[in-house]
Amino acid sequence: MQLKQQFHSCAESLHGGAPLLLEARETRREWRAHFRKEFLRGIGLLAAGALRLLVLAGAAQAGTTPQTITFPEIPNKAATDAPFTLAATASSGLPVSYQVVSTGGVVTVSGNTVTLTGVAGSVTLMATQAGSAVFAAATATRTFVVRNTAAFVKIGRSSHANHTVGIRADGTLWAWGANGRGQLGDGTTTQRNRPVRVGSASNWQSVGAGFAHTVAVKSDGTLWAWGYNSDGQLGLGDTAQHSSPVQVGAATNWQSVSAGTYHSAAVKNDGTLWAWVPIPITSSATGPRHSATARCRWARRPTGSLPQRVGITLWR
Repeated sequence: MQLKQQFHSCAESLHGGAPLLLEARETRREWRAHFRKEFLRGIGLLAAGALRLLVLAGAAQAGTTPQTITFPEIPNKAATDAPFTLAATASSGLPVSYQVVSTGGVVTVSGNTVTLTGVAGSVTLMATQAGSAVFAAATATRTFVVRNTAAFVKIGRSSHANHTVGIRADGTLWAWGANGRGQLGDGTTTQRNRPVRVGSASNWQSVGAGFAHTVAVKSDGTLWAWGYNSDGQLGLGDTAQHSSPVQVGAATNWQSVSAGTYHSAAVKNDGTLWAWVPIPITSSATGPRHSATARCRWARRPTGSLPQRVGITLWR
């Protein structure tokens, strides 16, 4: 150090106190080192900030709450079925939207209402919840089949033309028209201007329509009735009204059935004829409820009626 100071002192005496080239060079080296150090420090700060942002973004993504969609199954449809609504729900409580995934133009979707176009085919619908700042997006799908409508092979028309029922070639039962007494059997009292399916059974073989009640027989030999029952015309032993099919008794040997204004009749496999309500009282009187052949006046049984055999003749 002393040597350096002596050298500088000597040099300054030789150059009259002018700045030394050696010292200037040393100063430049120091500034360059300082600049390089500060530059690298700035780069490090920027990199650390960027890394922190990436970590925060990753943490936010990792913290997104998953959600699920509950999408009830959709039963298969006939091409002539009425529009129906979808009822998928998201566990987040956020609204769900729907879209048709399959092709073929079998259905259209507007909001949560599905309309059949009359074309047969397989349909896949997707329920979507787009997600939010808290919940992740979620989807669910359902597939069902739309079949061509089978032709009606049996028709039963109300004695007062209020409603009509029919059995298709595939064994399904359909009804339409007035329904104020539940005579269509679809579980409601809503009038239907186009056929609606009665239940899910596909083994109906005989049907009859009365004034406001309906009776039918399945291929398993069971007898069913529904609708207006003021006179016990359903054969259930009471006068309660029903808007869905109710089995009449436990017999499994019924073959065919028919319905009148306030009464019903059926034939069993052994050829015996059975009828229920109104109850005939032998009389020569006539009126709105009478039998032209037996000259009988019909009277209501307050507790309803059960099927009773008619005579001893076998009806084949």
